[in-house]
Amino acid sequence: MEVGSQLTEQFRTQDAADRTVVASGTSCLDQLDTLLERPATHPLEVIDPSSSA
Repeated sequence: MEVGSQLTEQFRTQDAADRTVVASGTSCLDQLDTLLERPATHPLEVIDPSSSA
């Protein structure tokens, strides 16, 4: 959570509002979802969106 909280402000800027947040670990994905109040995506889902189905 400490690392994620340091990144939070970077992802809340107006310039970053439409950027995809990517994290590979389950706990990182969960923590970023909570901290940013928007979903984080696994890198494989960015490469192959059909892999999430």
